[in-house]
Amino acid sequence: MKSAFSRHVLLRLYTDRLPAGVDQDPSPAGAVQMREKVFGTEALPLYALVRPTDQGFEIVRKDEQGLIRDVDAFVRFLESANGKRVAKKD
Repeated sequence: MKSAFSRHVLLRLYTDRLPAGVDQDPSPAGAVQMREKVFGTEALPLYALVRPTDQGFEIVRKDEQGLIRDVDAFVRFLESANGKRVAKKD
């Protein structure tokens, strides 16, 4: 799994409370709205591969399993992102 993660930049978007010393925009409440509106889910945790664009970002893939129970499936999710696009956030 380490090798699969090494090709990505990890971002965390907190939806409940921020750890001490962490600043985030959007706020946790705004992150909940973003998760529901942009990603179309209330799942926690939510794993998504996104790519930056001039207007924001595009969703490359989403992992629908939430909590990682199937490590092999999650590694395949990380490794299969090339060239696939689910949606664009403008």
